[in-house]
Amino acid sequence: MIIGGHQYRINLVEEMKVDGGIVLGMHNAKDCSIDIDKYITLSRKKETLIHEILHVILTNAGFQEQDEHYIDTIANGVVQLGVGDLLWDKMEMSR
Repeated sequence: MIIGGHQYRINLVEEMKVDGGIVLGMHNAKDCSIDIDKYITLSRKKETLIHEILHVILTNAGFQEQDEHYIDTIANGVVQLGVGDLLWDKMEMSR
C-alpha cells in the first residue's frame, strides 16, 4: 500500500508488546511497514490499519508528538464511514 509516496508492507503478526504493554498495531517509518495483530477481529484490524496509517501520515509530515486519543477518535470515525473496508480490500488485492 502506498502512503505518502512510500510503499508500505502490511503484516499480520503475533501479539506485540511495547514497554510491557500490548498493542494492536505498530508502524515503522524506517522500513515502511505496518504490523497488525492477526488475532484481533476483522473490524479491529481495519480500525488499527487506519490508526497506523494516520500515524504514518503525521510522521511523514514531521509530527513526532502525536496524541493517541485524537488518532483513536479519527480512526474510529473514519472506519464508521466505510474507509476501513476500502483500505482492507485494497490491501488484500495487493498481496
